[in-house]
Amino acid sequence: MISVKNSTKYPFCISLHCRNTKFSDAKKIVSRLGVFLTTLVSFWVASTDSLIAEGHYYRAGIGLERLSKTEFTDVNCRDNNFAQLYGCGSSTNDGHPYRRSYGDFGTTNVLEFGLGFETDTSLRYEFLLEYRPSYTFKGEANFERTSLEKQTVTANLSSISGTLAFFIDFNRPGKNRFVPYIGAGIGLVRHKIGTTTLNFPPSHDTFMPGNKNSDQIWMITSGIGIALNEQMILDLGWRYTDLGIIETGTGGGNIVWRDENREDTPLPTLAPAHAKIRGHGIRISLRHMF
Repeated sequence: MISVKNSTKYPFCISLHCRNTKFSDAKKIVSRLGVFLTTLVSFWVASTDSLIAEGHYYRAGIGLERLSKTEFTDVNCRDNNFAQLYGCGSSTNDGHPYRRSYGDFGTTNVLEFGLGFETDTSLRYEFLLEYRPSYTFKGEANFERTSLEKQTVTANLSSISGTLAFFIDFNRPGKNRFVPYIGAGIGLVRHKIGTTTLNFPPSHDTFMPGNKNSDQIWMITSGIGIALNEQMILDLGWRYTDLGIIETGTGGGNIVWRDENREDTPLPTLAPAHAKIRGHGIRISLRHMF
């Protein structure tokens, strides 16, 4: 199932193929987004008569997030420096134009902590730290097969991210009990993926090494704040988050044969595969003014 020499039938990049997701590129993208956000905030400040911090707050909460469908493919299926798991060929069992592992990351819990401040306008700023302790990719590969059984693919992941966000409150906190808001933010995320297991019945299982990688993150949100007293606000919100790209490790994989008489087969140095992570869900948190 390993493609060392890539087919020339697809000389162009398909889907995520050939995208370079090195951390240095992520930093460049985040830097550009940061310039845009800074410019936007500066414009807001310049258009406001007075903008001073009226109160600081911290916020802690939980969330439930549904992650979208995605696919794992080689980062660059034409890179001849490494053995490719999927390759650029079209020998598939489902008629798809290229080989892949298609599935989703399911549902994950989210823990979050924010530190921010309000201004004397409707604008507030916040640094947001989010942790997704555990979620799992479950999918199916589409290599040519000799069995009717599915080629299942699984991998366990976790993520931690830091986001610089701003929010616009449509009512003034302290003067209204119910305060609808919208917000957006950008930042960086650190992903960790464990060993990826590909089952190829009835003969063997293939294992790809785990990895840690960083990428840019952005989010948009809306919700409502409910004042419980002068210092406590209950936030109920919806959030869409683009968590960037997850990459498997570069290194030697392993084939474990189901025939006990055959020894495990080490694989050559594998090129990384990658997939997009996006999701949306609900957030419940308490904001405490100080």
